[in-house]
Amino acid sequence: MRKISWIVIAFMVLLSSTSAFAEGTKTTLSVKTWFNSWEITDSQGNSFKSDNTVPMVGPAINVRLDNNIFFGGSLLFTTSDYEFPYSGGVEKLSRTDLDLIAGYMFNQYFGAFVGYKSIASDYKDEFSGSVYATGDLTLKGPGIGILGTAPLGKSVALYGSLAWMFLDYEFTYKDPIFGTSTTTDNMTGASLELGLAFMVGQKASINVGYKSQSFVGSDLDVEHNFKGFTAGFNYTF
Repeated sequence: MRKISWIVIAFMVLLSSTSAFAEGTKTTLSVKTWFNSWEITDSQGNSFKSDNTVPMVGPAINVRLDNNIFFGGSLLFTTSDYEFPYSGGVEKLSRTDLDLIAGYMFNQYFGAFVGYKSIASDYKDEFSGSVYATGDLTLKGPGIGILGTAPLGKSVALYGSLAWMFLDYEFTYKDPIFGTSTTTDNMTGASLELGLAFMVGQKASINVGYKSQSFVGSDLDVEHNFKGFTAGFNYTF
């Protein structure tokens, strides 16, 4: 996954450098953060929430052409693990998110997009201070969504986005005694983000907001919820 991540970052840099030469094109480079927690609800209604709030951080790019077509991507990593403690041990998971989108702005305030989302997570079960078992969790698939902005003044704007996703879920658990097992499912998910953007000069802006994501399995009936505050810095050229 790290190799793929560096390839994506290199692609973002190449995209930003080539699009800068296209007349009428606006390119926005961003650094995004999302401080979120992870809650899992099983088919019996039992909920398990991470004992900590985990920061995710990473680069993003958005390119808008003069014909109102736009495309972009983002790559976010957790800087620490989500922790789910239990008696004598703790389950830990990381998270890496890749988002790719392409869409059309119907006017300067409202647009729609299609996209692809990938979530990759490394799992480990630590018991009495030692790693007992490991695993890998992935969610990936296409999505559709809408986005919009509403100016609240000369230098402040309200922004929001809503996306619906159709994802393939796979979890591989590696137990030193019982061996390796793999669980799969089809999941649908929704992502909602709302916030405020503040202009800083002519080309830069900062944003703060709130983001929620929910993924529900069709066969296992397990739900994964992520929610928390967002922040970012953006530069347009």
